[in-house]
Amino acid sequence: MTVTDPFGNIELRREIGDHVTLTTVDIQQLVLDSLDGDDHFFIRINNPYDQIDVLGGSPGGSDVLQVSDEYGGDLFEVNPSVDPGRGNIDIDSDTLDINYVGIEHIELNASGGEGGTDSLIVNDDGADNVWEVRAGRFGDLIEIDDRETIDYSDFVDVELVNDFGNDILFSAIGVHFNF
Repeated sequence: MTVTDPFGNIELRREIGDHVTLTTVDIQQLVLDSLDGDDHFFIRINNPYDQIDVLGGSPGGSDVLQVSDEYGGDLFEVNPSVDPGRGNIDIDSDTLDINYVGIEHIELNASGGEGGTDSLIVNDDGADNVWEVRAGRFGDLIEIDDRETIDYSDFVDVELVNDFGNDILFSAIGVHFNF
């Protein structure tokens, strides 16, 4: 399912090509429910919605939520829940809230390369956690306690926030930190 344009149109695609295009008018909250299967949700943040709820399904390990920016100057804030596969991505302090359930992989694409101005904050879930930062599929990847992965690219600033508990951070070079 794809939300790609500033008008909020939604495209449902399959391997064989486009399946359905939905045109929306005056909708503030959008719910994308994929049911079962290997699903890929693609959302550009320049859309008319205040809130998008993304509902992945079975089987585990297969649903991807990709969030992308084209223009820059935005703050992406990821707030994982205590339940794996569930959480929230807040864009620019509530300009757009993306709530997700049943998602195993998150991919965040900033506005791009050198001169990009997007920032990323990843918060903990309020428990004692082990964080791992390593190379991802198209950028760097953060994983907290074997839950959904957060793969990101082209952010000018990335901040990992531990507000509670005794967390350990492992980096790809084999060094670990307590924070």
